[in-house]
Amino acid sequence: MNIVLLGSNGRLGSLIHNQLNAENIPTFALAKEILATKKDFQNFFSNLPENAIILDVSLPTGTEHLIEQVKQLNSEIKNKLKGIVIGTTGHTNAQQEKIKDLSKEIPICLVSNFSKGVFLFDQILNAKTSNGMTVCELAHSLGFDLALNEIHHTQKKDAPSGTAVSLANTANLPLERISSTRVGNVIGEHTLYFSQDSEMLEIKHSAHSRKLFALGAIQICKNIIAKSPNAGLLAKEEFFT
Repeated sequence: MNIVLLGSNGRLGSLIHNQLNAENIPTFALAKEILATKKDFQNFFSNLPENAIILDVSLPTGTEHLIEQVKQLNSEIKNKLKGIVIGTTGHTNAQQEKIKDLSKEIPICLVSNFSKGVFLFDQILNAKTSNGMTVCELAHSLGFDLALNEIHHTQKKDAPSGTAVSLANTANLPLERISSTRVGNVIGEHTLYFSQDSEMLEIKHSAHSRKLFALGAIQICKNIIAKSPNAGLLAKEEFFT
């Protein structure tokens, strides 16, 4: 496996880069300067070995430039790419359409959070209960009021977080039921509240180390290489395990 890493200078990107080096996984850092011109981009990818996968942990604009440049690669170079994993959130509708269009040629996996705990959180909400409803459907039918709160460090740019939006979609919650707090150096906390007049239930996930995101991102890349999926937008649920 060979990983092309976009966003290696960022907080998560640097952790991923260090972990890849620790695991002796060949890594090619894709600098933003290479994204700037078609010629430099094509030269960069023409020298890549086989079984390469792109891991994007940059910004929405970085994702957009990446998608536009990959779209212009010739078929021989595109065939080297086994997939693209995008861990960036906050894309505009137009950017999402570009991602969807490229996925017709290359497998693309959108992952709002690389945490296995958040993945499990989402699976719990979507689990079927004894009467056939999901946990959240049953909660709504029992009259519980649902709301989601997310807390992150002050440097996080998007609010609500991509993870909060994803969890809200699973819980069938409108975005106005999400509250966001930016304080200190909090890595990430997501809490879903189920409230009635006389009782309260909470499901909460807290990240204690950013390394878990690096490990999760690399594992998803490994699983995509191993499973070699066809082109399309990949369901992240299939590649956490």
